[in-house]
Amino acid sequence: MSYNLPNPSLVGLLLAVSTHNGPQIVYHYPPELGNQKLLLLNPDEEAANDDDFDDEDYVEDDSKSMSSETSATNDVGAKFLDKSSDLAGVDADAGSTKLKKLNSATTEDFKSRKETDSSTKGQILGFEPEILAEMLSPPREMCNCRFDIMLESMVFLGLPIHAQPDGSWRPQKARSFRTAARSESVGHGVSAGGSVGHRGSVDDTIDEEPSEPKSQSALSMFNLVFVMNPPKIERSYRTDEMFYYVILKLMFILRYEQHKRNYMWEQVKLISHLKEEFAATPPEDRDYSLSSYLLSGLLLCKMMNHCFASLVASRVAHLNINNKLHSFQIPLKMEFHSLPEVSTPYVPGSYLSSTASFLGETGLVAIGETVRYSGSSLIDQVLGTDIADEQEDDLDEDEYLTSSDELLHLGLLLWDDPETIIKEIKAKSSSPIATFIRMIRPTESLLKVYSRLEENYEGRNDLNISSVREFALHLVHWRKARMIPPLNTRGIYIISPMAPIGSRFKRDIAKFNLHFPTIPSLPLFLKSLSTRSKKPRQFATIIPSKDHKDIYLLALAWLVRYGYATQLHTYIWLKVSRKIKMKVEEELEMELGKVLKRGSKSYQNNSEASVTENKIQTAVDNSSKQAGAASAETIEDEIDKLQRRLENAQNAPDIVMEDDSDTILVDPGRASNMERRWINQIIHKECELSPELTAVFYKLLKYMNGRNSLELLLLKENITRAELRKLLLSIESHVISVRHW
Repeated sequence: MSYNLPNPSLVGLLLAVSTHNGPQIVYHYPPELGNQKLLLLNPDEEAANDDDFDDEDYVEDDSKSMSSETSATNDVGAKFLDKSSDLAGVDADAGSTKLKKLNSATTEDFKSRKETDSSTKGQILGFEPEILAEMLSPPREMCNCRFDIMLESMVFLGLPIHAQPDGSWRPQKARSFRTAARSESVGHGVSAGGSVGHRGSVDDTIDEEPSEPKSQSALSMFNLVFVMNPPKIERSYRTDEMFYYVILKLMFILRYEQHKRNYMWEQVKLISHLKEEFAATPPEDRDYSLSSYLLSGLLLCKMMNHCFASLVASRVAHLNINNKLHSFQIPLKMEFHSLPEVSTPYVPGSYLSSTASFLGETGLVAIGETVRYSGSSLIDQVLGTDIADEQEDDLDEDEYLTSSDELLHLGLLLWDDPETIIKEIKAKSSSPIATFIRMIRPTESLLKVYSRLEENYEGRNDLNISSVREFALHLVHWRKARMIPPLNTRGIYIISPMAPIGSRFKRDIAKFNLHFPTIPSLPLFLKSLSTRSKKPRQFATIIPSKDHKDIYLLALAWLVRYGYATQLHTYIWLKVSRKIKMKVEEELEMELGKVLKRGSKSYQNNSEASVTENKIQTAVDNSSKQAGAASAETIEDEIDKLQRRLENAQNAPDIVMEDDSDTILVDPGRASNMERRWINQIIHKECELSPELTAVFYKLLKYMNGRNSLELLLLKENITRAELRKLLLSIESHVISVRHW
């Protein structure tokens, strides 16, 4: 496995509560969890396997590694990139099926084992329910924080919520903070009506009631426990994923609903009531199981069912909590800014582009790992800080947004047609986000989309540029769109090194031909992008005519969407040749000579004046001596400055020597004094740039560091391609350029 591949490792969900009758497990899902220990790996066997584990097991021969990784990525590709399953709604009944696959046991095998071993009857995961309930119901001092215990290779992970001594369910500190900040809070994200809302945080559910209700229930604690069985080497990472992405936010929402509306206690009472009804019904009079009976009438049971089914399939879980929709997910790592190592598996169809680094800064997208297992923790990678002790009031999406405007120059590529996406996010047809989604074009940047919105609605547009960015990030975060550099016929596109050729190619050939029957097949289309005999070329050169432009751009968008194609970007450095440095050095030496000559002449004049006027009063002589000394000091200062400039040529911190002759400027935007002299020598004396090109040069100078794409700079700095081409031709001998994704 790898951190790049989804592996929720979820075995089941348990709801443990404490009442005046003591702790108890009131519900668990899936139903087979009562005998699940029979299907899990024997603890002794796992311990033996763990003892034999060696990191070198993950460093295999090339042939063995490639075959195993291919089979792994084939399975993942089939699960996550099939359009009918990846982007459609989640089937709530898929949970038990996924559980059987997870544990490699069929229904028939489970039934036969259940009949032959009656000792586990009435147990949950091989444990007595009463004992398990005691372990999963900690005292108040251990509640309201992360709860994590391991029993026989299984991890029981949760965040137990305990009532406060005064009967309320939220800490006094959080309540007082919320009361003070209520008038200042502003929602973000997208709700059903199209307004912006938080990413599953408890703020989604806050109403305008200032009251703080006291609990009238017998419930004192509840703990929704996620039972996991991750691989040993991934245990810490996978449990962190589940806790910070799902459990932390989900439990805060449940705590809020219990605090405001006694939701959890009402659901627990209904579960107990339906269990009594089921037990009172004679077996011959019922054709349904207890699980189906509870699922038919209880929101909490349905929520647990849907949560399990979605998470084990690594889909977004849209959960109905007290008739309010909240979404949760463990993000898929399908965006890479650099190429992974050959032995590092990843989800087929992942997108490779250096622009992915912009998304990584937002915290809304998980960027793929280039090695199998990274040394940094999940919190360092995604959240940046430890939020375990934060209250739900601090879980604001603004913390995950970047202040950079880089994203506004990128475009959006939708995963489905606009109307389908609008329906899936349950937005009103006339809402701002629905209007925004309909305006999206993969050939336009977000700034261009915003400009068209303003033009079309002539001042009636309710969206500002900040809302456009937030809507875009929302669609990317919830797997409705992919953020890319705007597609352009003048751009250069190649087959991505991460293209799913080995895992999905045959299936995608049929899909491509179905969508684009009038253009060459997928293999021929890809061949036209990257050929062995020719250098990569502009996309416009493979379009037969103007009439084919739109369909070819749609086909290109399809290739980028499914990871088959990526754009080549141009990056440049400013190079200073030995010839330039020698000329600047000669000029400095000439300046130094002039200063020395001027200083010598001044000293000689002062000496002659002292000899011929020896009869002048002593006071005047003293004044002359002081003036001469001051002049000498000034000359010495100028000499020191020039010498330091000469030394800077050898010791400048921001340059790299190449072949002991040429110099590449690493950061010309913060050039030293010596580097500025080199740059002026290039543009004014060597290239003799016109004032217009000089202005363009200085506009792009800070980007000539090998880290900024020229294709994106054309959008950011409002420079035409003709101006850029003319400038690059004029300074061609003084730049180094490379192309990569």
